[in-house]
Amino acid sequence: MNQHTENTMKTMRGFTLIEVMIALAMFSILLTAIYQTYYNQQEAYLKQEKVSNMQQDVRTGGFFLARDLRMAGYDPTTQATGAGFTDRGLTSPRKPVAALEIRADLNSDNDSQDTGEIIYFELSNDADYDGIADGINRSGGWKSDGSPCRLTRQYRLALDETSDTFTDSTTGSQVLAENVDALEFCYVLNTGIETIAPTSGELDDIVAIYVSILFRTKARIPKYRNTETYTPASADSNRVANLRESTPSPWGPFDDSFKRRLLITEVKCRNIGLKPIGSGI
Repeated sequence: MNQHTENTMKTMRGFTLIEVMIALAMFSILLTAIYQTYYNQQEAYLKQEKVSNMQQDVRTGGFFLARDLRMAGYDPTTQATGAGFTDRGLTSPRKPVAALEIRADLNSDNDSQDTGEIIYFELSNDADYDGIADGINRSGGWKSDGSPCRLTRQYRLALDETSDTFTDSTTGSQVLAENVDALEFCYVLNTGIETIAPTSGELDDIVAIYVSILFRTKARIPKYRNTETYTPASADSNRVANLRESTPSPWGPFDDSFKRRLLITEVKCRNIGLKPIGSGI
């Protein structure tokens, strides 16, 4: 073998086994780092998407509910019998803290019982009307099982004033917001008193409503634990200072992996509570 051939073979020498193993180890470390970065980014994206969907429910649910409540009692001709809040929802099983019906003369025909003029709000999964979704287990820390609970709106149709029953079916429930864990209506009377249980005789005295809605994400958030307690308006002395009933317990503390947001909105009832009490005007 001449010198030239020997030099050529030396320059063509391959990698040793140790070099290959070191290269594979470095590549594995780099690949793991890339995957971990991708996984973390994907997890953050999915988490943000869930929170964004919840935020959308907060915006739309709060907007449409407040808009409709402001129309309660709308009576441009001052002749619409029954415009305002109704007493359906004041008796068992419904409770005014979590179920509410309003009427308004939207087409100015001197009544408030046409299609779309009687509007009813409730949660879709709250059989006892206590304002807490039935899918929440409140023993040993509040936990949601993830079952759907929606804030719904129904447009009632024709109403028989004598029997106080509907002579036609409703138009069906419309979903204002998905994934609602709790709902509360707290009423402000023109005397300055707040109540979560107004009487039939006080319906015309309601001048404002504090609406408290607790939203949650649709799905659980990995590696997250929610241990928060949420205070609705009736249990918040900074908002409600003269509650007639005993102060309710706050919502929580929770012990699950859903993110939540509490929305509290004060809705001024611009069409109710403006007439002097007993004036007959």
